Amino acid sequence: MGRSMQSSSVVEAAPGFYSSHYEELALLGKGGFGEVWHCRRRDGREVAVKKVRFRASQEERIQKEAEILASLNHPNIVGFGKAWTEEVFERSFRRCCTAPCDALRDIHFDDSTDSHESQHATSLSAWEGGDTSSSSILFADTKNCSQEFRCVGFTASTKAVATARALTSKRCEASGKEKYFFMEVNLCTGGTLQSWIHRRNAAEEDQSNEALRLFSQLVSSLEYLHQQGFVHMDVKPGNVFLADSLSVRLGDFGLAREQLGVNAAIPTGTAAYASPEQRLGKPCCAKSDIYSAGILLAELLYPVRTHMERSVLIEGLREGRVPKTAVSCPDAVALVLQMTHPEPQQRPNASEVLRDLGCRSV
Repeated sequence: MGRSMQSSSVVEAAPGFYSSHYEELALLGKGGFGEVWHCRRRDGREVAVKKVRFRASQEERIQKEAEILASLNHPNIVGFGKAWTEEVFERSFRRCCTAPCDALRDIHFDDSTDSHESQHATSLSAWEGGDTSSSSILFADTKNCSQEFRCVGFTASTKAVATARALTSKRCEASGKEKYFFMEVNLCTGGTLQSWIHRRNAAEEDQSNEALRLFSQLVSSLEYLHQQGFVHMDVKPGNVFLADSLSVRLGDFGLAREQLGVNAAIPTGTAAYASPEQRLGKPCCAKSDIYSAGILLAELLYPVRTHMERSVLIEGLREGRVPKTAVSCPDAVALVLQMTHPEPQQRPNASEVLRDLGCRSV
């Protein structure tokens, strides 16, 4: 029996609420739909805050995300704090650059001091397959993260932005009010499962036991989510967060829906992980999440060193094939094939996956 959702999960806050109650410490991630910041509240507690520029066309999706997350309570799901909308008075450099700017053409973006940031951002984007259609936000390791600024397709470091501001002078001092959606959630300091996979692949060490332990926690979160009557619709390593070295949290519920009547009228989710029914815009169910989790399990079992190897792995799974490379957990390979079966009814449910992994639900 699913829990009822809270209809008043998103409230209207007075202007200045965010700036007076939260101190931004570091940018954790950003994407086409917004940013996530590591913040300190006035009471000293450190949290993560998602900031999204409000659009009327996105209101229902935003409300649904907050309602679903507020109704959930599981150790392997990101904890919900509060959600609100607020008018923010901002001075926007981006506003004045909607047309080509002569001064910007002459700026040399010197990456010599921030090369690790640009390389990291590139690797994340490529790992996601260049998909900008989902609600995803790319999360970076906080130790390598500095504040960035987006302007007409450029992403520049704070240093470059300062140079651009000086060159364009008052033309870039346009200001106005923008409505934003904010959502506070528990802070996960260990990065994402995606970054964990990158580190594991680079280390060239057998970490299969650790990988399966983390994966079992993810499946436990899906078991609970499905029992509550919801489907996540975007299960992938970038949406699984490490609270610490011992536990994971499923997050980013921007595409989540109630199971009854879930119909992907258009393709949804992230293409590499989306189930066949999602990719074709057909009705989806809890088994759609299981398919995505099966792709993720394959990545955990088969370390890859190039994007081409990863593409070959995923395309092979769509055809019912796995690499001939030996793995230390051969029993899990059969589970991958079951989870990625093209027919939803032939896939196991989350409880069955946990049973086959030899794990108990948390």
